[in-house]
Amino acid sequence: DMDKRGKVLCSACLVSYVGLFSAHLGTTPHQYLISYRMKRAFSMLMEGKSVSETADTVGYPELRNFIRAFKKYYGYSPSQVKKYIHYTN
Repeated sequence: DMDKRGKVLCSACLVSYVGLFSAHLGTTPHQYLISYRMKRAFSMLMEGKSVSETADTVGYPELRNFIRAFKKYYGYSPSQVKKYIHYTN
C-alpha cells in the first residue's frame, strides 16, 4: 500500500541524509547540533549571561536538562564557568 511505501522511502532518504552528513562533517546531525548548542552556551556564559537565559536561548527549556548536557559535554557545570568568570574579573 502507498502509505507503507512512503514510509520506507522516507526512511531510506533519512538514512542517506545522515550518511552524507556524517561523511562530510565527521559527525551525526544530532552530535553536530549538541556541539553547536554547547559552544554557543559557553560563549554566552563567558559574556555574562545567566545560566537560565543561556539554557533557554540554546534550546533547553528545562534547566536541569541543559545543566546535565553541558556537564556531559565539558566535564564541568555552567555554574563553574560563571564562578571562573567572577574570579578572573
